[in-house]
Amino acid sequence: MPNPTTEIAWATGTCNPFKGCSKVSPECANCYMTGWAYRHQCMGNEGYEGTVKGERGKRVPTGKIGIVEKQIESLKTIKTKRLFVNSMSDTFHENVDAETIARVFDSMKANGNGTNFLICTKRSARMAEMSQTLDVPDNIWMGTTCGCQSSLHRLDDLRRTKAKIRFVSVEPLLEPLDITPWLADGTLKWVIVGGESGKGWRKMEKEWAEAILRQCQQFNVPFFLKQWSAFKPKSDAEYPPTIDGQVWHQYPQIKE
Repeated sequence: MPNPTTEIAWATGTCNPFKGCSKVSPECANCYMTGWAYRHQCMGNEGYEGTVKGERGKRVPTGKIGIVEKQIESLKTIKTKRLFVNSMSDTFHENVDAETIARVFDSMKANGNGTNFLICTKRSARMAEMSQTLDVPDNIWMGTTCGCQSSLHRLDDLRRTKAKIRFVSVEPLLEPLDITPWLADGTLKWVIVGGESGKGWRKMEKEWAEAILRQCQQFNVPFFLKQWSAFKPKSDAEYPPTIDGQVWHQYPQIKE
């Protein structure tokens, strides 16, 4: 069922109509989804069967996506401020048919409880294409992940969506990035930055995060700094992280 709380600092809850994913870019290398999906699969939880397999002593996602109808339906009634949809999958995954994705959007549109739904995808081209026919009300925020130079093209796809609030998750941040063009033209209304955690974590230099903060400040775009990179950020690094002695937990301004 939907999780009314979450450890994802920029959300207030999660809901996963889709289970499972597959890796498409460098940001995916150490994704938490694989380990959690494996645990759920071992416990026999709905939707996770076959989403992870063993390969050369490692657990890898298979690309199979489990669809949980009752969670699609729950989007109509759940009440929380910022709901991250499909934190254990990708809403625009190529193995989910367009009709099912449309039903997810219909359920979100039907919600009258003041919930803002956050969609963050690495399949930005499909998001941009489907956005032309999907009904995207103001309470559906659409975002993409860009943690390295080779993923910046996703921001051009994001620009094509019809969402009022468009955001980027720069996590894990793997190298210096300049997102100024998409701040300057109004594409980005919110920027999230975070370092990698867990086994195999890759270091994010603090200067990289600070540079993105300065870019956001130049264009008055809200900035959210989630965590520094560390195996366990809450115990192995400054938490919550600060820049200029300040915790940066800014959000887009929305009408209540």
